[in-house]
Amino acid sequence: MLFWAALWRNREVVLRQSLSWEQTAPHTLSIVEVGGGGPRYWGYYRLQDGCGAVGLARTDDLAHWAKRGAPLFLNGRWPSVLLRNGVFSMAYTRDYCRDSYLVLATSKDGISFNDVGTLVVAEPNLRNQNPNLFQDPRTGDFLLYWYRGDDRGFWEIHVRRAGDIAGLTNSASERVIMHSERVLAAPNVIIF
Repeated sequence: MLFWAALWRNREVVLRQSLSWEQTAPHTLSIVEVGGGGPRYWGYYRLQDGCGAVGLARTDDLAHWAKRGAPLFLNGRWPSVLLRNGVFSMAYTRDYCRDSYLVLATSKDGISFNDVGTLVVAEPNLRNQNPNLFQDPRTGDFLLYWYRGDDRGFWEIHVRRAGDIAGLTNSASERVIMHSERVLAAPNVIIF
């Protein structure tokens, strides 16, 4: 549970709104263990409110974070990041304040991300957002979980599976795994 370890330590918030571009507090931290010559853990976050910006904070101990001064990019929310073979892959929500959709971006340095494809297309009057990238340690397959709905009475969690991250752009494997008429969003996966 790195997310909770990072945000709370002895009931003390350790990642707060502190930069001029942050209109609201950091929210939804996706932590990647980077190692190497710099800080061991990199946390990608979005802000609690607003149409979007993705920030980066780094730490060695999950308690004392140093934020990058500027956002990595605007028009992005809910980053979910995996680091595999020296490549950072990020799924994120674009156009959060309109008909949101999911984008795949990659980076060699974890800072300069380039969009490489649309994972889930925009749909009129629906929201596709809150992506969660996951790699199954048993099979090596990559999975993408996300919320799809109208924020009023239609809430679903969808999933796709592929042998590589780029394959998640193909909707052939897509399934609905949960449906509700009440709030249901922000899926996350962990193996114990």
